[in-house]
Amino acid sequence: MKHEKENNTECAGKDADLAVEVLTCEFECVATVRIKINEGLFEVKPGRYRGREIKEIAQLPPAYELEVLNGKILVPVPDERIVKVKGCEKFVGFPCRGKSS
Repeated sequence: MKHEKENNTECAGKDADLAVEVLTCEFECVATVRIKINEGLFEVKPGRYRGREIKEIAQLPPAYELEVLNGKILVPVPDERIVKVKGCEKFVGFPCRGKSS
């Protein structure tokens, strides 16, 4: 065991630094993703967001309704529903639809 540890230490150096730089670069490349909300593009961290948080990103009024495009279908996203953002999602926010009489 001691011998393996010494070998690893001897191998460290420029190659080890290079490996760290490459890993850092790969991480930075996926640090944010783009989503579209109405006509605006926004960069966010991938992850889970509630509907109200997505509206806040685009500075939409809290009373607006929010929907996400799933294939060719718009799916409602209530304020407390969680959406997993991976990148390239398209959201639509609009004033609440009034009920017609």
